[in-house]
Amino acid sequence: PTINRARELVVPIPQRAGRAIEATGTLRTLTDDPTVHERAATDVGAVVQSVLRERGDAHRALAIEVQASVDPALPPVPFPAPVLRDWLLVALSEAERALFGAARRRVEIRAALEELGAVVCVADDGTTPSAGTTVRDLHGATVTRRRTDDGWTMRRLYIPLRIGTPAPPIALPPVPGP
Repeated sequence: PTINRARELVVPIPQRAGRAIEATGTLRTLTDDPTVHERAATDVGAVVQSVLRERGDAHRALAIEVQASVDPALPPVPFPAPVLRDWLLVALSEAERALFGAARRRVEIRAALEELGAVVCVADDGTTPSAGTTVRDLHGATVTRRRTDDGWTMRRLYIPLRIGTPAPPIALPPVPGP
């Protein structure tokens, strides 16, 4: 490398460092804010209904049949409502695109308790480009996307439910003395 090329590489370092320092300061401000750590309880059913109302005209225009079920036993979940809303909108958008040209145009949304968490699932019976399974994290929840053997594509959000109080300690019998 020439000296000019070295200068081109070195000169932006202070600028990038300045941006990094600003970003670090913003992160510190956010993490020092106690409201960031608090997770308001989100009513999954209300978010699902809101998104369905928002997308209703598009579903009618695209002739997509949407069925939604929310388990009435599903408690409010410790997950940001705006993030859940955005995830649902993206999942529905992916399902809508997968249904272009499909003979049956169905989307199913299900929200229920499963093991130690809440599951929100958006499934369609359209065509999806990739048949593999993907897994990623979203604000402490797990997002999976996979194609089932019966031709459905499932987008699943698993939100672990956190118990607010610790379990009481287990009482052990006294150890016999000598």
